[in-house]
Amino acid sequence: MDLEKILSEEGVLSGNLKDYEFRPCQMDMALAVERSLCEKNHILIEAPTGTGKSFAYLVPLIFYSLKEKQIVLVSTYTKSLQQQMTEIDLPFLQNIFNKNGQPFSFGVFYGANNYLCRSRLDDFMSDGWLPFGHEERILEWIDHTSTGLRMETDLDVPDHIWSRIHRDAEVCMRKKCRYFKDCFYYNELEKLSNVNIIVCNHHLLFAHIASHYSILPSFNVLTLDEAHQLENVAFRFFAVDVSEHDLYITINAIGGLLKEAEENKAQELKQHSEKIKKQAEIFFNGLKARFTEATRIMRNSEPYFSYDLYHQLETLWQFFRSWDKRRLSLEEDEVIKLELYIEKLSHYLQNLKIFLDHNRDDLYYWIEFQGIKQYCHLRFVPLDISSLIREYLFDHFSCAILTSATLSTDHNFEFIRSRLGLDRGSELILSSPFDYNKQMMLFIDPKVPYPLEYNNYLESISERIVLLLESTRGRAFVLFTSYRTLYEVKERIEDKIEYTVLAQNDKPSSFLLQDFKDDVHSVLFGTLSFWQGIDVRGEALSAVIITRLPFDVPEDPYVAARIERIEQAGGNPFLEFQLPNAAILLKQGFGRLIRGKNDRGVVAILDSRIARKQYGQHFMNSLPECPVTSSIEDIIRFFNDA
Repeated sequence: MDLEKILSEEGVLSGNLKDYEFRPCQMDMALAVERSLCEKNHILIEAPTGTGKSFAYLVPLIFYSLKEKQIVLVSTYTKSLQQQMTEIDLPFLQNIFNKNGQPFSFGVFYGANNYLCRSRLDDFMSDGWLPFGHEERILEWIDHTSTGLRMETDLDVPDHIWSRIHRDAEVCMRKKCRYFKDCFYYNELEKLSNVNIIVCNHHLLFAHIASHYSILPSFNVLTLDEAHQLENVAFRFFAVDVSEHDLYITINAIGGLLKEAEENKAQELKQHSEKIKKQAEIFFNGLKARFTEATRIMRNSEPYFSYDLYHQLETLWQFFRSWDKRRLSLEEDEVIKLELYIEKLSHYLQNLKIFLDHNRDDLYYWIEFQGIKQYCHLRFVPLDISSLIREYLFDHFSCAILTSATLSTDHNFEFIRSRLGLDRGSELILSSPFDYNKQMMLFIDPKVPYPLEYNNYLESISERIVLLLESTRGRAFVLFTSYRTLYEVKERIEDKIEYTVLAQNDKPSSFLLQDFKDDVHSVLFGTLSFWQGIDVRGEALSAVIITRLPFDVPEDPYVAARIERIEQAGGNPFLEFQLPNAAILLKQGFGRLIRGKNDRGVVAILDSRIARKQYGQHFMNSLPECPVTSSIEDIIRFFNDA
């Protein structure tokens, strides 16, 4: 069996897959992937919606793994694509290959903080921190779960509790832990050593890289699906977080281990810990009073920071270094835990010093306050991560297949290459299997006020959304770039239309989508997470209304850091980063509409900058060619002609 026998017009898929449609672009992509695997070369592939890209890379990857007897990795950005692959696509292909005498296996793996840690749960319960009712429910769940994955339970465990009982790589005792044989994390990891394909997400991939490639079994070939999100994940992963909450957890954990100790130095240590907690409260509360914004960007010229907390932690660290911890009346595993927490404290101390010194031009610094208790996070990130991605990803692995429906801007890969530091490898831009000229219409109204004229803009888009929904009879996604605008528009139009309006955060996204599909004429309001990774086919989705061009917020620290890097190099951040990045996200939103050859509908862009600003042509060049109108009457006729 080969690619032709599976993916050709008369291949295995055509006889086994319901509603199968032969797509030449799928075969073109599969052959390109096969060629890259043979040549051990990287490749960028833009595979528009409808290509069938999952099968196009999975089939050659399976053949490669079976032939070379090597594990291959598939990494995605969204869990929905992970689930689609592991619950539908791979089991289907597994059945096909089994029938032809070529069995293969696969496994899915998640990041450490998705798995319950029995040892940390013990510590948490013994400290008396677990609220009433949670302990019994969690212990009952442990008796029934085989994975220990948080996502596989309906237990309502708050984030601040889960953060105390999930696996923490920094304090994991590994084989020295008394629960190692029953460890959910390591048992799942052990299964992966015997599979052909591992499916994970981009976050776990970078965790594997940061661990010196020690988390996952050895592999040298990987596919990066939804690769347009790779830089965003990398930026967040390379950022360092000096967390107020994390410090309290660490100090409390050390204190919990020593609460039964009678040795004099243990009592002295407890006193040190209490002093640190008090000093931390003074330090972080001072920052909260001084920096009142939700996110505060720091510059090297910012005023002096107090080093009092740092000096207290340094004193504690020196205390640990001079102390023989094995003289304590502790069990061996408790001593190991104590040493791991002390090492974690050492890392915290080093990172706090880097932030307080605040003198490195290659780093970007900021402060955030998060959660109900507004815990403080001191953060910094390297300004240039493209060189890090190139060194630790593209230079390390022999073959990386990067694919997405939106990788190019203005018909080339220059933007994504520059952002990822990918200076070698081949390219392929596939044609869409859809006839956009017949299947859809693009509505653009140049008379809508600019978003900066907020009240006029809000009134104008609300009026047009009502008119559009009347012509489409609901059946629409309305996509926003902010919750504020979403709720204000919802309030303005909800009583003016006869269709059910569903809004993001009213309930979990999966339930919202199911409600949307069940109520054919309903309307779903969503923000950026609904611009990508959502697949609704058929009559339920006949319109996508995009309220604003999706430029990143310049004040976002991850965005601001990239802007500063380009400015340092003498470049133009708008043309080199903000504009092409927005074009990619606009393509993602646009791509929600046509998901099959029988789909028809309208995409409406209610941001008149696309028609009135010179840079609007860059957006238009990135979208598929299709009929464009500014007339609601044309939209009405389009649906009447269906």
